[in-house]
Amino acid sequence: MRTTARILVLAVLAAAGVLLAPRAGALTYTFTTIALSGPTHESFETRPALNDAGTVAFGATLAAGGNGIFTGSGGAITTIAQSGPTFTNVLGSAPSINADGTVAFEAQLAGGSGLFTGSGGAVATVVDNSGFFGAGFTFFGRPSLNDVGSVAFSAQLTNDDEGIYFKSPILLIPISIASVVEPGEADHASLNGVGAVAYLESAPLPVPSASIRRLDAGGTTTIASGSPALPVTFGTLGMPSLNDAGTVAFRASLGAGGSGIFTGSGGATTAIADSTGPFTTFDTPSLDSAGKVAFWAELDAGGSGIFLGPNPVADKVIRTGDPLAGSTVTALDFFLEGLNDGGSLAFWASLADGRTGVFRADLVPEPSSAALLACGLASLALAARRRRGG
Repeated sequence: MRTTARILVLAVLAAAGVLLAPRAGALTYTFTTIALSGPTHESFETRPALNDAGTVAFGATLAAGGNGIFTGSGGAITTIAQSGPTFTNVLGSAPSINADGTVAFEAQLAGGSGLFTGSGGAVATVVDNSGFFGAGFTFFGRPSLNDVGSVAFSAQLTNDDEGIYFKSPILLIPISIASVVEPGEADHASLNGVGAVAYLESAPLPVPSASIRRLDAGGTTTIASGSPALPVTFGTLGMPSLNDAGTVAFRASLGAGGSGIFTGSGGATTAIADSTGPFTTFDTPSLDSAGKVAFWAELDAGGSGIFLGPNPVADKVIRTGDPLAGSTVTALDFFLEGLNDGGSLAFWASLADGRTGVFRADLVPEPSSAALLACGLASLALAARRRRGG
């Protein structure tokens, strides 16, 4: 083999080795502004939701008064529901959005409250304080909506017992009734695309304890259990995020101290990140269909950010101090449905210039190792043909 050919082969193989090596640098994202505070939206709820098409659902307080639920993907904003003659208050703290852009949300009525869905036209009632959910129910928790239009949610009774319910387009099913440690601590239902539901079941007696459970066609599976009063693996448990494979991601405090983000499907749990590393506290994670987990965390070194793993540099999406929308990030929030299957994330941010907004981060794909290797081999072949021709 001639010297030139040897050099080309070595260069191609070296490039392939580098390209196929584990990622060491930070992820790269582009950021799209969905909505900013200004003449229309005065402020935003801090827990937007994102579907696979890149549409973000969010709650906002209006500069002209009232509040509402809205969607956007970087252009015009669509109004899903707004306070007025029908709704006395639209609770936009944690909407749920499915693939076709339908949004599930909680709202208060003149005579009670309920859960509703809409996509920009007429609003449909999922449940309200009538019929089955009459005077005995005082609270509806955050809804979780899937692509076939089914909704999982919690409802609190006047005696502070709380139930998890599943509502398909044709039937309503009670899933679990449990007493909770604190009334209203009920935003814990997570519904996946195949109809399984993960939820947090708490009991104050005889010892305060809680379990994350998954209900599917095979029955009920305990994902994790904890008690703040006993020296067990987990102390308190946070809201679950369930994917179609049946894996659940959740935040938990540790019996030995500290906290972390974990996943499980019924056997041993896996730590994604915990406070033994560079993070100090965590909030509710979001899980995609492939098992990737995104979460908000505070750092030991100060500040906070949104991350996809235990390395605050390589796994960073965005953090305080980063540039955004012509200013600098001073605070961030991220929640249960913030990550989609395309690797994009929806989040809330506060900026140094006083504005707040809802944003989407889109992952910039890394160059394909196979494609670049093919280009190198093609160049080698071309060089060989030129030598033969000469």
